[in-house]
Amino acid sequence: MHFKISRYIWLALTLVCLNAPASDDWHTWGAIVATGKLGGADSPLRYWLEGQGRFNDDSSRFNQGIVRGAVGRDIAARTTLWAGYAFIPSDPQNRRDDIVEHRAWQQLTWSAEQPVAGFAIATRTRLEHRTIES
Repeated sequence: MHFKISRYIWLALTLVCLNAPASDDWHTWGAIVATGKLGGADSPLRYWLEGQGRFNDDSSRFNQGIVRGAVGRDIAARTTLWAGYAFIPSDPQNRRDDIVEHRAWQQLTWSAEQPVAGFAIATRTRLEHRTIES
């Protein structure tokens, strides 16, 4: 059974890649995310720290950065509810002015107890409230 599930996952990924639109600009996104417990080992409180750099123009030009932080609370086994803030400076191509964006966000994360066909399964649902300067 695991072989059949794995084969279907690879087939789905292949079809998605084949249907991806062509682009003449290569973009690169890099991210570092740190999460952990706040307080003792039994504490339901969590922290989330994230930094991202996004580059376009064949990955030679800074386009956008993201600095994101949050606190979370475990609401069930392997399920956490988060609330946080993100600061996002952008330098869009072909625009004179930089853009600064602020995002308040809430997120629900869940992870499966056991791998499925050798894959760890997790979900993230996020709602963001965006405010753009300028």
